[in-house]
Amino acid sequence: MDFQNPTPLKLGATGTLAGRRFRVVGRVVMGVEEDGESYFWNEFNVVDDGGHSATLVFETTENGVEWRLFTLFEPTNPISVQEAATKRVGDSVNLDGRPCSVTLVSQSCVDFIEGQAPEGVELGDVANYFNAGPGNHQIVVSWTGNEVECYRGIDLPAGVVSNAFGLPKPVPSVTAIPTRPNNSSGISGTVTSVAMFALYVWFSIGDFSCSGNRAPRRAAAIVKPPTPVSPLFVGAEGMLAGKIWRIRKHTVVEITAPRARFDRHEYQLAAADGSTAVLLHWLTPNERDWHLLLRAQAEPELTPQQAATRKPGDALTVDGRTARIADLYVSRVQFAEDTTTLLEENGVVAFHFLARAGKEIVVVDWTERGIQFLRGRSVRKSEVEAAFLRTPAKTK
Repeated sequence: MDFQNPTPLKLGATGTLAGRRFRVVGRVVMGVEEDGESYFWNEFNVVDDGGHSATLVFETTENGVEWRLFTLFEPTNPISVQEAATKRVGDSVNLDGRPCSVTLVSQSCVDFIEGQAPEGVELGDVANYFNAGPGNHQIVVSWTGNEVECYRGIDLPAGVVSNAFGLPKPVPSVTAIPTRPNNSSGISGTVTSVAMFALYVWFSIGDFSCSGNRAPRRAAAIVKPPTPVSPLFVGAEGMLAGKIWRIRKHTVVEITAPRARFDRHEYQLAAADGSTAVLLHWLTPNERDWHLLLRAQAEPELTPQQAATRKPGDALTVDGRTARIADLYVSRVQFAEDTTTLLEENGVVAFHFLARAGKEIVVVDWTERGIQFLRGRSVRKSEVEAAFLRTPAKTK
C-alpha cells in the first residue's frame, strides 16, 4: 500500500489557528477494517511554540474532503476500560454531566508514520474506541491496555485549514488510498494534548498533555441544510426593543460546530445615538429564531489567546452577569454587503463560543486581530418583521 501524503500540508509547514502558531512535525496513517474492507485516513501531529501538541485529521468521504481536530479532556465522571468495553451503539454515556449516546464502536491501527508521531505512538499500535454524540457535543473514548482517554472533537471547514497554513484551494482528494464511505466513521489517532477550539474548530489550550493511545473517529457525515433566504434588506430602518435601528450590513456566515453545519444571517445595526447591535437569524441548529445582541464587556477582559483556552462548562462574567459556556463553533464568511456595495470578506474565518445565563445569551467572537463580546436575548419573528418589513429604506 502506498501511504503517500494526499494533501498539500507538508512536514515543517507552519500556520496560525485561533491565535496559536503551529508547526507540522509528523504524519500518521490510520487504518480500520470494516465489512472486509480497509479504510485509511491521515493524522498530522502539530506542535505550537510552547511545545504543546495537537492532532489535525484529514479524510475524504463521499461528501469530499473533511478536516477534524480533537482535544483531550479529563472527564468529570471517569470511565474504566471494563465499562468502556461494554458500550454498544445506542448505549448512554455521561462523562461531563451531559448524557449522550454511543454512535460508533470500532478498532483502529497505526499503519504508517512519517516524521515525529505523538508521544507513545508506534507502528502497528491497535486501539479500541467509541464515538458518542449527538449535535455539538461530540465525545470519543479510546483505550489500550488499562488506560482510557477521552476527547472532544470538531469538524473544521477546509477553508480554515487552508487559510491557516496557506494551502491551495480546494484541498485535493485522496487517490492512492481508499476512502471511507460517509455512513461510517473515521478519525483516530493519538491526540496528545490538544489546543485550539475544542473547535471545533476548537482549541482547548488548557487541556494540553501527552498521550499515546489511539483516539477518535467521526460519526456519520454532516448534512448541511439549505441556506434560508434573507428576509431583511440592508438599509431598512425600524424600531426594535425600544430603539430605532438601521440595518447597515448583512453577512451570511457558514457555522461549523461539532456534528453540525449551517448558514446564518447576521445583520449589523446602528442607531442615531451611535450605539450598535447585531441581529442573528439562526443561533444554533435547534434555535432558528432571532436574537438581538448588544455590545458587552467581559470581566476581566479576555484576549483572543485566552478565549481559545475556554471550554464547555467554564464560567464567564459579562456586564456583571455570570454565564457558562455551552457551545463552541467556527464561522466562515460566505457573502457580505453593506448599504453601498458587496464586500470583499468572503472566506474570513472567526472563532466563537456561546454562553448562557438563564434566558440571556453571550456570544464571544474573535480572530487573531481582536475580540468582541455580545449579550442579549431572543426576539419574536413578528417583532423583527414589524420593525424592518421586507422593503429597503431609501438611502439619504
